[in-house]
Amino acid sequence: MGWCLTNVYGEMLIVHLVEYINARDLHSFSEMGLFLCLWIIFSKNSCKGPSRPLELKQIRMEKRGLRMNKKLSYTVGVISLILFLIVALIVKMKYMHGPIPVLDLAVQKFAGDLQGVSWLVALASLIATLLGDAGGAVVGLIIIVALYFVFKQRVAAIWLAFNIVIAVGGNTVLKVLIGRVRPETYRLPAFAHESGMSFASGHSVFATILFGTLFLIIVQTVRSQSAKVISGILAVGLIGLTMFSRVLIGVHYPSDTIGGLLIGITVLALTYPTYVNYLRRN
Repeated sequence: MGWCLTNVYGEMLIVHLVEYINARDLHSFSEMGLFLCLWIIFSKNSCKGPSRPLELKQIRMEKRGLRMNKKLSYTVGVISLILFLIVALIVKMKYMHGPIPVLDLAVQKFAGDLQGVSWLVALASLIATLLGDAGGAVVGLIIIVALYFVFKQRVAAIWLAFNIVIAVGGNTVLKVLIGRVRPETYRLPAFAHESGMSFASGHSVFATILFGTLFLIIVQTVRSQSAKVISGILAVGLIGLTMFSRVLIGVHYPSDTIGGLLIGITVLALTYPTYVNYLRRN
């Protein structure tokens, strides 16, 4: 405030000085030198002067926050990758043709008891169709096109497409390498001939990538905290529902869906800092 007042009074003084010089028709070197000195002094002491240190401090704080978020994101990604490798190793060593007792049996039984609930089975069947190979490709393409052309979120659209390709493609390779057989118990007749290997659940991978990426896009583009909280709850709910639906219809062990979740979190966490970086540049 003091800088602003100084600038205002300085401008008034310069105006009076110019009027004085014009009135007396005095244009000596000393008068012109005085005018020039006053102009230099008060032009430097403008309202913009004191804001520069504050702006620099704010920029430094933002950069520090970005570094902390980047470190946290990479830490989450590495931890998730390690947990996935542990579960995959346990499956590969002992449970290629059966459930992991600690992770699978109780949840399988609980899901099996709910197979008599018709609307729940119908919902699980719908999820199986929408997030399957063909359905997931269509849903993902529609969302990517909408982000790119309708919402003008081009960086977000490219990031989502990249995540889907890396996560789903990588999981397809991992399924072949691990080679776990799908469960036979609690299998619904409509899904008795489900093809492919069991670990990790492709639907769980896709759901984690799709809903997790959309949530993080909302976090970076929406200011409302309530909108961020609601979108986060929806993302977690939809991912959890997808995971449970695969156990409900009997085509996956719970550990398969956990493996899919960990793959999705790994890809999200390791690519998120790059997305934020490109987003801020643009």
